[in-house]
Amino acid sequence: MSHNSPHPVQSVGRIGIVSGQVKWTEGLAGEIRKAQQEVFEFGSWERLCAHSDSEPFDVLVIDAGACPSWCDRDRWSSLALPERACPPDVIVIDDPSRVAQSTGDHIGGRVCHAKPDCDLADVMQVLSVLLERRQLAGESARLRNRITSWMGRDLVGESDPIRLLRGQILQSAGSDTNVWIQGDRGTGKQLVARLIHETSSRASGPFIKLNCAAFTAERLETALFGSLPADGQPTAPDAPGVIELADGGTLFLHNIDAMPAALQGRLVRTLERMHLGVRDQSGVRRRNVRLIAATRQNALAMIDRAEFRADLHRHLNGSNLTLPTLSERTNDLPLLADHFVSRTARKEGRLPAKISPEALAALESHPWPGHVAELENVIERACLLNSGEVLTANDIQPWLGTETTADLGTTAGMTLGEMERKLIESTFQRFGGNREKTAKALDIGVRTLCGKLREYGYPPRGGPGSNLVVREARVA
Repeated sequence: MSHNSPHPVQSVGRIGIVSGQVKWTEGLAGEIRKAQQEVFEFGSWERLCAHSDSEPFDVLVIDAGACPSWCDRDRWSSLALPERACPPDVIVIDDPSRVAQSTGDHIGGRVCHAKPDCDLADVMQVLSVLLERRQLAGESARLRNRITSWMGRDLVGESDPIRLLRGQILQSAGSDTNVWIQGDRGTGKQLVARLIHETSSRASGPFIKLNCAAFTAERLETALFGSLPADGQPTAPDAPGVIELADGGTLFLHNIDAMPAALQGRLVRTLERMHLGVRDQSGVRRRNVRLIAATRQNALAMIDRAEFRADLHRHLNGSNLTLPTLSERTNDLPLLADHFVSRTARKEGRLPAKISPEALAALESHPWPGHVAELENVIERACLLNSGEVLTANDIQPWLGTETTADLGTTAGMTLGEMERKLIESTFQRFGGNREKTAKALDIGVRTLCGKLREYGYPPRGGPGSNLVVREARVA
C-alpha cells in the first residue's frame, strides 16, 4: 500500500483500524491524527471486539487480508455496539474479485471498497466523505427532533389528522417547491405557512404575509409588484413590492382566491420568469422567493367556474396541504383548551386555571363552526373574566355560539365600522351592560368603550339606563 500525501479530513470522528500490517496501520493512523481525529489500532477482529470503550466508532477501516471473514453475519454480530448507536461506516481494503462477496445488509452502515495497493490519500479521501456525511446526517436528525418538538408546541394535538399534518409540514419544508394550503376559516392556515417557513432552509430569510382580500385590485398589484417612478420608465421600482421584499424567503398569499384574474395572469408570467431565471424588464435580478398560497375555496371547483387560473394553480401547487377542521380532530380539544388557558395565563401573569369536567363537556358538545380560532377566542375571553382557580361551565357557556365568535362570518358585506359596532354591542349585551367587563373582554380601555357607546346613542356612563340589559344572553 502506497504512502502518498493524504486528503485532509474536515469532520470530527472516531476511527478504528483493523489490520495486521503494522507499518501501513501506523502510517494511516498518523495521518488521521494529523487531521485531529481519534484513531484506534487493532491487529485483529477479536481485539476490536474486546475493546470495551462505550463510545461507538464512526468509521472502521478493515484490511480484509487480516480478517477475511469480517463480513460474516455471526462475526459482525459479535461486534457489540452501544445501545442505540448508529452502525459504523466501513472502508474495506480488499481484492476486487472479493468485493461482491464482502457485502451485507446486516452491517447497517455504508460499505466502501479500496484496492490493497491504494494510496493513503485514497483512503483518507473516502474517510473524509464518510465523516462529513455522518456529521450532516447527525445535525439533520438533531435539527429534525428539535423542529418536531417545537412544532408540537404550536401545532397542538395528537390526533391522526394532526400527526399527518406535521409530517406534511416537514416534507414541504424539506423541499423548495411552492405550497397550496386549503382550509376553513380558523383552521390555522397562517400558522402552518409560518411553520413551513421556519422549518425550511429559508428560515433565516423574510416571511412576508399579504392578505389578497384586504386590497382593491390596484392596491394589490402595487403591493405585489411595487410601484414605478413617476416618469414610468422601466427602471427599478420606486417602492418595492412584496415579491421583491421576500427575496430569499417566503411570501404567504392569504385568500389567494380574492386575486383578480388580471393579476393572476401577471403573477403567472412573473413565476415563469423566476423559474427560468430571466431578469425582469427593469434589469433587476430574478427573485428567489417561495410562495405559499392559502384559501378556503376548493381549487378545482374555482378552476371549473373560471374563477381561478389553472396555470397559476399548477405553479403554486408544488405541495398541497388540506387542514383538518376541529370536528375532525375532537380528540385534540382538551389539549387545545389547556394550551389556550395556559397561554392566556402567561399573558396575564398568573397561574393557569383548571378546566372543570362540566366546562370541558360544554366545549365538547359545541359544533365549533369557527374551528380552532373560535375555541381560542372562547377560552381567552372566559379566562380574562375569571379570576378563580377553576374555569367552570358558567364561564364558558356565555361565549359559545355568540355573535362575537362563530357568527362573525355572517357579517359579509358590512363595513368595518358596522362590524365593530356589532361586536361591541353584542359583547356589551352579553355582560348585561357592564362596561368594565365588556372593555376587558374586548381588550380596549373603558374610556374608549364609553366613547364608542356614546357614538351609538347609549346614555353616558352612570346616567339612566347606562347599564341596561338590552336582552338576555343566548346560550348555545
